[in-house]
Amino acid sequence: MARLTYCQAMAKHLSKLDGWIEQPDWPRVACPSCGDGTLAPGTLVPACDVRSARLEAKRQRGGRPEELTGTFHGQLLCDNSSCGQIVSVAGDWQLIVNESGNPELGSFVENYRVRYANPPLRLLETPPATPATVRQGIESASSVLWASPGSAANRLRYAVEELLTAKKVRQNTMTRKKKRRRLSTGERLGLLEQSHHDVAKMLEAVKWIGNDGSHTEGLTASQVMEGAEILEMALKALYDRKDAELQKKIRAINRAKRLPRKQG
Repeated sequence: MARLTYCQAMAKHLSKLDGWIEQPDWPRVACPSCGDGTLAPGTLVPACDVRSARLEAKRQRGGRPEELTGTFHGQLLCDNSSCGQIVSVAGDWQLIVNESGNPELGSFVENYRVRYANPPLRLLETPPATPATVRQGIESASSVLWASPGSAANRLRYAVEELLTAKKVRQNTMTRKKKRRRLSTGERLGLLEQSHHDVAKMLEAVKWIGNDGSHTEGLTASQVMEGAEILEMALKALYDRKDAELQKKIRAINRAKRLPRKQG
């Protein structure tokens, strides 16, 4: 397979892949493998549905061009030469009249809508100390994001529940009749709020988005990504020590009124 010769580009937010994409404007998103390179289309192969196949057959016999619909499959390639990850993609395809005003695109333009990507594209970055069960929930959400955003939102809610368990927030309580009752996610978040107020509020927002995934049709991938961004913020607050380490260095410099001398 021939290598692409373009230079690495700045990665776009994953939401740029949500919805219809004109082929020339395909957004470059971060590689799920190395995280340093960006992905761009290699080969994208469209396939007409039954109606469009008939229209295309008429065109080839001398009929007029028509707008077409169908599906596609193909590959996205990482531009990081030390990575070279290939991501398989599939989804919806359409050939529609060019209304962009750009004559270079011709009379018709191809549009694509992603429904599947493997390996899954990263919904969010997790700090190294993030519990494995929480990572698994996030990865599960990433795997179904394009095919079923509602299911992805539900799986982010599952990641919230696993995070509460990892933080040792209790799962059950005893009723007045001495019967064990399972606490709801909202009740558990209330317990977490006593020690981590801001984080609990972030996770509550992710929970509500997960609820929408269960009860509301038409949830979009971009809306799920909003929940992922909030969850990422909560995980960084709990498990990313970079800010705390930087604050420690700042205090040391201010105390010494210079860079502290290294020992040894």
